[in-house]
Amino acid sequence: MSRRIPGVLRKLGTAASKAVSFFLQTSNNLSDIPSATTARSNLGLGTASQLAASAVLQPGTTNTVTVGYTLTPNALGNITSFTVNPALGNYQYGTNHGAATWTAPASDCAVDILVTNDASAGAITFSGFTVGTGTGDALTTVNTNKFIVSIRRINSVSTYTIKALQ
Repeated sequence: MSRRIPGVLRKLGTAASKAVSFFLQTSNNLSDIPSATTARSNLGLGTASQLAASAVLQPGTTNTVTVGYTLTPNALGNITSFTVNPALGNYQYGTNHGAATWTAPASDCAVDILVTNDASAGAITFSGFTVGTGTGDALTTVNTNKFIVSIRRINSVSTYTIKALQ
């Protein structure tokens, strides 16, 4: 096939030869792209596509994180009965506005939930967790009291620990 192309180009003339020069050449390994930035944008690739492999967290590789990351906690609003959902992020927060039951997460995770009591705070009960009698501090319903409930599920074992912040 490659032998036929020059013959075809001779028959088609100079215009066809110029048109072929606009095609990417395999031997150039993409170095003949006029604008790599535009190409990345057109492909929907972000800035991570430009990082060296050593700068990206990779599975199966031990590395040291040398830069900081910011996290945006997920607002739960008035917390009602719910199943802890790690897909909402590792950090969540909400208001204890009445009695509620929290159910253990369905997948392995680590989630911290900041709870702030309001004047209507009710008892929070926990369902489906595997815990002993020591779950940390008492979870009261006193208005404005705050707590961090740390929830962990590892290999189908779900636990929680309560830390009072007053």
